[in-house]
Amino acid sequence: MSNQQEPIEEKTEENNNVFDEEPQQDIMTSEEHTVKHDIHAWRRDRSYTYQRNPLLVRPCRDRLVRTPTVIAMCGLPARGKTYISKKLARYLQWIGIKTKGINTILKVLPNKFKNINQRLSSVKVGNFQLCEIPLRLGQLQGNRFEIFIRNISIEFNENIQIYVNNWIEKGFINYFGLQRFGSRTLATQTVGKYLLQHDWSQAINAILAYDETITQEWLRNLLNQWNKTHDIKTILDGTIPYRRSIEVDLLRGLQKHGQTNLIGALSSIPRNTRLLYLHAYQSMIWNKIVSKRLITYGTEILIGDLYINDINNDTNVFYVTENNRNNIKIEQIVLPLPGYDIKYPLNDIHSWYKDLLNEDGINIDQMKYQVKDYSLPGNYRQFIVRPGQVDYRIVYYDNMNDDPLQSDYDRLINHDNNLKSELNKYKGLILAFSLPKSSYATMALREILHRNESKLQTHHQQDEQSSLTNETTINQEEEIEEIEDVIL
Repeated sequence: MSNQQEPIEEKTEENNNVFDEEPQQDIMTSEEHTVKHDIHAWRRDRSYTYQRNPLLVRPCRDRLVRTPTVIAMCGLPARGKTYISKKLARYLQWIGIKTKGINTILKVLPNKFKNINQRLSSVKVGNFQLCEIPLRLGQLQGNRFEIFIRNISIEFNENIQIYVNNWIEKGFINYFGLQRFGSRTLATQTVGKYLLQHDWSQAINAILAYDETITQEWLRNLLNQWNKTHDIKTILDGTIPYRRSIEVDLLRGLQKHGQTNLIGALSSIPRNTRLLYLHAYQSMIWNKIVSKRLITYGTEILIGDLYINDINNDTNVFYVTENNRNNIKIEQIVLPLPGYDIKYPLNDIHSWYKDLLNEDGINIDQMKYQVKDYSLPGNYRQFIVRPGQVDYRIVYYDNMNDDPLQSDYDRLINHDNNLKSELNKYKGLILAFSLPKSSYATMALREILHRNESKLQTHHQQDEQSSLTNETTINQEEEIEEIEDVIL
């Protein structure tokens, strides 16, 4: 095999990238730049020089520059989308491919994207506008949901309207949803508990524990081999096929740092993922406190409770006193997620936090650790949330697979889903509403449907995992029962 590389191409080729329509000369003067982007008048008084990077290897240019490419990062919050996007953009920039994030794009005119949808087959983008301030993490104020509830068995529509109006008026308990705690036999909050106990070995064993509920066969085989042999070198040498995952990252960290630096080994897992374990434990404690409060006091506002004046700003927290108690609404009441930088209620709820943490061997006054990633400053969360901007209507349909919901793009092009019913075989409810950030639509629907989501999850897992051994099934039911006790 020859070690010679392909000659580096220095001449400028035609560029068809929709995101890179700059003039083809190597140097763009500030005057030319100002003429092209006259809307940025502030540039006239500054000197700008733009030079193309000529160091592009031919295969890279052929595959990436000639073909317009959009990479969309989708998924639940805190799953590493921003982290991966930045890494990918940095790599593309390094090999000479001009790359921009799609959330907000710096110093680009909206009309530059007017024809982009003609080049995209499965994604549509729009509503481009100039803005003075870019989007940043933490600016989200809430989320909008539109949900179709199928096959409603309630006979009278008036009763459905009563249920929905009661939900709008009284709100729902702002529990953390089950997805917060993972779907494996060993729940996510258990790993978080070990991390807060600074029991690094137990945390690593929990993450690498073999679990029949894992859907990826290659990952089950890898964890099975690890728990039998603990031979990292053999596992990672390619004998067992594997892909990038939390477990593989951790094994590589153990290979690099060894058993003498377990904190370093854990650091091989992306920081946002490690924080998920800690936040899952916080969420479990919060759910338990809320359940106990509801059983003990209902929705009564207590002296010493914490409240906020603005539900969109939970940084300014105050105590309920005898003088202001009657002026405070229940949706203003917040309960803390345990941490070192928050206030606790000045009533017996504070002792509940201490007792729950002491049961797990965690001191409520020692949640700040020398390793910053394993310190929890804490936060506040609304006790009761009322949905906003609620819109609903009852529909009839004949086919169970009919979907009456319209996407934003359907509305823009006036596309009608043509939900028609001749037999009125099924009844459904289209429900649209808004929730503040970090509130779960599943918990909101739970209040309307009067359904126990943990039991539904239990049945779903049992159907999909009928081949589990009796021992694994018993362990799974015990873990789900623990979560069920919390959210009821």
